[in-house]
Amino acid sequence: MDSTNLCNALRMEFEGVFESKIPLDAFPAKIQDMILALARQENYSIEYMMASLLVAVSTAIGNAVNIRIRGGWISNSALYMILVGRPGMGKTPPLDFAFRPIRKHDAKIIKQFKLEMEHYNSLVENSKAKKDNSSPLPDKPILRRT
Repeated sequence: MDSTNLCNALRMEFEGVFESKIPLDAFPAKIQDMILALARQENYSIEYMMASLLVAVSTAIGNAVNIRIRGGWISNSALYMILVGRPGMGKTPPLDFAFRPIRKHDAKIIKQFKLEMEHYNSLVENSKAKKDNSSPLPDKPILRRT
């Protein structure tokens, strides 16, 4: 075990993270199990893992769900978070884990967008070559990432 992992393990044990420092019970049981398993097996910081999951879920929801705060004030689920810690405290691995499905999803969307753009560009080129303005072009594809 390297010094960073040992430091994180000692810090979690010393602070009693598993007992009362963080509201782990605010998450569904399966997510709690996953967080604790990642803390044990990968030595992820529970706090960073919980924060990363909250931000990833907020990103995944995006503008699909809005809530009415008061009167006409409507907001989305945007959650902005800054993970603060010394270098080597393990901020990046939980973020990478939490955002991996989103990045994978976005990679598929980008791949599909590139294919649609190639098709669109070929239609534009064919239209220019034929100087045929009678058939309308389809709408230009728009890249919509998470």
